[in-house]
Amino acid sequence: MNDFDDKLKQALETGKPIAFEREETLRQMMAQTFRSKMRWMVIWLWCEAIVIMVLAGWSGYRLYHAVEMKETIVWATVLLLCANFFVLIKVVGWQWVNKFSVMREIKRLELQIAGLKEDK
Repeated sequence: MNDFDDKLKQALETGKPIAFEREETLRQMMAQTFRSKMRWMVIWLWCEAIVIMVLAGWSGYRLYHAVEMKETIVWATVLLLCANFFVLIKVVGWQWVNKFSVMREIKRLELQIAGLKEDK
């Protein structure tokens, strides 16, 4: 569990509200993906992204120095495939960041509902 989960659990047990800190930065949201249960998958995606960037750079270099038309088509295709896979990896990563952000907001709502229940 992270710090917010501990505060939420303590607030629900004691019935005292907690003060919400300001919004998370992008860096904090990205770091949260590395602290999740699926951290191995996040690390795997980052490794894939690095390999694809290196392959894209290499194919771009080879495309620039290609002489024959067939060679140009091959390296351009590899470069486009690398770009597509890189975008796919970024979308998947952003979905995980968004998932953790939504989960945090749901926990905040749970805390507010628990506070309303205590007021009655």
